[in-house]
Amino acid sequence: MSFKKNIGLPMESFEDELYFNRELIHTKGLREFSLSEVVFRGENKEDEKEKIIVFKKYQDIFLTEHKPHFDDVRFDIFVILPGFHSGEFNHIPGYYRNYADNGFHFPELFQVVEGYAEFLLQQPAEKHEKVKDCILYRCQVGEIVTIPPAHGVTIINPTDKKTVVIRLRARDAESIHEHYNMTRGACYYREQNDKWIFNSNYEEIATMKLLPTQKKWKVFQKEIPIYQSFINNTWSQKFLLEPNPVDFIIDTLI
Repeated sequence: MSFKKNIGLPMESFEDELYFNRELIHTKGLREFSLSEVVFRGENKEDEKEKIIVFKKYQDIFLTEHKPHFDDVRFDIFVILPGFHSGEFNHIPGYYRNYADNGFHFPELFQVVEGYAEFLLQQPAEKHEKVKDCILYRCQVGEIVTIPPAHGVTIINPTDKKTVVIRLRARDAESIHEHYNMTRGACYYREQNDKWIFNSNYEEIATMKLLPTQKKWKVFQKEIPIYQSFINNTWSQKFLLEPNPVDFIIDTLI
């Protein structure tokens, strides 16, 4: 499968791998996250769990000719493999981001480029175990999701095929998993048959809201690769580097 249309980069997707010319495309490298590294609802009992890959991350990837555009912004690609372990589907474990210089958490922008993904966002109240806002986005290929500064995110692949998502965020942004690890995941667990259950490790959980994905955010539009939109409008990085919560009010993002 060619990713030129979906990602905006000359890449191919075959089975569980992505293929590209490393002379044309820069990447910091590929990291594979095994079952032993990803927190699930219960303890994983599988033998050789360090050999069972849950998801893969191609970090800091771009056309070499576009290098000047990525001094302050990073583009990543995630491949979430199909699987069901300890009562949960394979997922990118939940995380928050650190603070930008202006005092707000860094936001992120995602797009699905192969398969299907569910984005579970949650906003804590005075602490992580008390969730005052919970949002679910069900995303097909081409659809985009912005992660507001105050929200954490978990990305789930509830299918029997691989899911590929791409991400734009500030180079200084860091993923903070500590709080999610403490509660063994997000405030809701995704089970089979489209069933969601409360995570009993939380004290208070808001009712989950199912919202439609965003058709447009700033210069980024549904079904247009966010990589290409960014290259054509590099000034848009200010929304990622200097986040303003007003730009991320959920009701205005639909």
